[in-house]
Amino acid sequence: MGFFYLCRLGEVSAPSLPQSESAPFRLCDVEFVVDSGHVTADTTPIHLIDYAHGVRLLFTTQKNGTAGEKIAHGCTGDHLLCPTRAIARLAKHLRQLQAPRTTPLHCTDPVTCLSVHARHITAALRHEARLAHPTTGINPNKL
Repeated sequence: MGFFYLCRLGEVSAPSLPQSESAPFRLCDVEFVVDSGHVTADTTPIHLIDYAHGVRLLFTTQKNGTAGEKIAHGCTGDHLLCPTRAIARLAKHLRQLQAPRTTPLHCTDPVTCLSVHARHITAALRHEARLAHPTTGINPNKL
């Protein structure tokens, strides 16, 4: 998710401080776009998630004070490099583990809440920037 949405890292990862004001996306904040309309990740039958051609994430809180806005992405057609497929994998994983609807998407295990943290996303982005540096000229240390 960190690659595709590039939001504040607190929205796609575990908060680094216990009293953080970050509001990470939760399973119930995910909507998938399917031919019949929009379905929610926390209640729709799991097999329907495979037919999604878009995904929307609901901001419950934002710095600007506006709640209820959504950010959307469509399918790229690539199995791995696709925001819809990436979030579908997360949603299906959490649903198969019977995670509560309020489980943050950064939890890889809803029981112990093993989490992806901002430092993990930053390290992954820097790694990819190092690999792409000869082509892009982007300094990975500036990320």
